[in-house]
Amino acid sequence: MYIIFFTVGFIVIISIYNIFLRKGKFRDELNIVRTEKILLNKKNEVVDDKLIVYLNQIIKDDKITIVKKHYYLYCILISLFSFDLVSQNFHGSWKSDESNYYLTIDTLDNEFKSYKLLPFEDKGGLISCDRVKSPGIEKFIKKEDNVIVTNYWIDEQEYYVKVTYTLINDENIKAEFNGKLKGEFYYKVLNYKKVDFKK
Repeated sequence: MYIIFFTVGFIVIISIYNIFLRKGKFRDELNIVRTEKILLNKKNEVVDDKLIVYLNQIIKDDKITIVKKHYYLYCILISLFSFDLVSQNFHGSWKSDESNYYLTIDTLDNEFKSYKLLPFEDKGGLISCDRVKSPGIEKFIKKEDNVIVTNYWIDEQEYYVKVTYTLINDENIKAEFNGKLKGEFYYKVLNYKKVDFKK
C-alpha cells in the first residue's frame, strides 16, 4: 500500500512538472545570451562558451534535462518525507495498561485491528503466543487533524460505541468510548502508548 501511495504521488508531481516546466520557459534567456555573444564577438571580447553549453543542455529535446534531474530528486525526497509523517501519526501498534488488547491502526487503509496475545508453552518448552482477535467490529468514520472517529460494536454483548481517538503526540493517543452497553449509557477513556519494537 505504501508503494501505491508513493507511486501515485510521484506521478502527480511529475505531471505537474511536464505541464508547467517546458523548454519555452528558457528559450528567451538563451536567445538573449546568444545575442550578447554575437555582440561581444564583434567587439573581439572574450565570452564564456560554458554558459551557452549549459543553456543548450537545459532546453535539450522537448523537456528540460538538467532541471528535471534535480526536480525528480526533490520529488523523491518530498515523497519519502510524506511517508515519514504518516509513520509518525496514528499509524502503527498501540497498547494500553488498562486493556488486554493491542490496537493496530493502518491509516492508509483506515483499518483498526484489536487483538490480545495469549502466551503458552510449546513442545520444546519455549514460550510462544497465540493472537486472539477482539470479538468486536470497528469501522472508520472520519479523520480531522489529530482526531479519528470510528464506530465499534459487539452484537453479542449489546455493546455499541463511538470511539474518538485523539493524537496527543507521536507516542500517545487517547481513546474515548461513548455509547451504550446492554441499553445503558457507557463511557470510558483509555490511554494508549506506541509500541516500540526496537526497545
